[in-house]
Amino acid sequence: MKILVLTSTYSSNSSYKIPTFVSEQIKEISRQNPRFSFSILAPHDALLETSNHTSDNIRVKFFRYFYPNSLQSLNAHGLWPTIKKNPLKIIAFIFQLAFGIYWTVRLTTRTKPDLIYAHWFTPQGIAAFIASKLTNTPFAITSHSSDVFVLKKLPLIGPLLVKSALNQSSAISVVSSRTYEKIKCFYSEKEWENIQKKIFLLPMGVHLPSETCKQDAGNYKPERVLFIGRLTEKKGLQYLIPAFYEISKRFPKAALEICGSGPLENSILEAIEHYGLNEKVRLLGHIEGQDKDRILRNCKVFVTPSIITDDGDAEGLPVALLEGLSYGKICIATRESGADDIIKDGINGFLISQRSVSELESALSKALEIEADVHQGIEKNAKNTAKEYSWEIIGKKYTDFLIKASYSEKSSNN
Repeated sequence: MKILVLTSTYSSNSSYKIPTFVSEQIKEISRQNPRFSFSILAPHDALLETSNHTSDNIRVKFFRYFYPNSLQSLNAHGLWPTIKKNPLKIIAFIFQLAFGIYWTVRLTTRTKPDLIYAHWFTPQGIAAFIASKLTNTPFAITSHSSDVFVLKKLPLIGPLLVKSALNQSSAISVVSSRTYEKIKCFYSEKEWENIQKKIFLLPMGVHLPSETCKQDAGNYKPERVLFIGRLTEKKGLQYLIPAFYEISKRFPKAALEICGSGPLENSILEAIEHYGLNEKVRLLGHIEGQDKDRILRNCKVFVTPSIITDDGDAEGLPVALLEGLSYGKICIATRESGADDIIKDGINGFLISQRSVSELESALSKALEIEADVHQGIEKNAKNTAKEYSWEIIGKKYTDFLIKASYSEKSSNN
């Protein structure tokens, strides 16, 4: 089975300072299905060390879409946060969409895949839709967060494009129930009866840490709080910093580590300076591999304070939260992050409302002074929850999803 995968970013190694869930998904499906072959198509990004390459049965191509090359920098920190910071980059986005369509059609014609599979609707799903129309190749889409909902802002054209593409798609997966609802809002009740039959709730997966490796007793800190994610508005760090400031008054040994990169790095540093937290808060940049493993093992609390921004940008379900659960950390997350799909408040973590400094402060306080027996129960439940989302299990579900998608059109034509 040959699959052409369209994605905004593709991390082939740890030097790429971007989330790795797309590459981890493809690698796991490939591991489980040696007869599958994948062609990955992603835009070049000047901020990343992208280069075409082939390994095993996965071929990766990064296409160029704008000149000079230094202006190809839309995706490293997230497409919409980048455009929001500099609206002029919408010009580069238009070129990225146009060249993405061109290369999708070209590769589909040349390699004749059994399926075009798009991560994110905008712009990859649009490219898949057009290529499917031109080449009669089935296509499937995974929607991660607001990549469909953002087209609500385009009167008439946006909803028409969404419905046309999704109606023609062979299958659609969404990473959370909130993402599911964002697609549902485009349809009438009668229309939804038909489209919902091909929508599957399938989050990304997580690699479970080795049970034989324990936290480093010399470096573990019982008052260490950890955040991992892109430094963008929807991640909610603008509420975490003041909440942690209040916590630092009650817990003098409390420390906050922020791992990630993004357009809000300078404003976060300014907030840390404003609250006088330079000695208690560290920005560690993007982390992967052993560094991520070490940092996760040696913290007590993992926090995901995500919000829905004023312009509608939101999370689907953060993979980093699944990683926190897999390490048995006390996870604090907003309902709006999509965490309410997997966290039961007080059982395997704590749920709070978005944009609430007081609720975040209260949850952090509760986590830092939690009794040992309660802590152990949450740790156990968190790990058990994460097991349901291991890549081994999720990979099998995505295999079924892709196979169903590739054969659905053939079956309907027989």
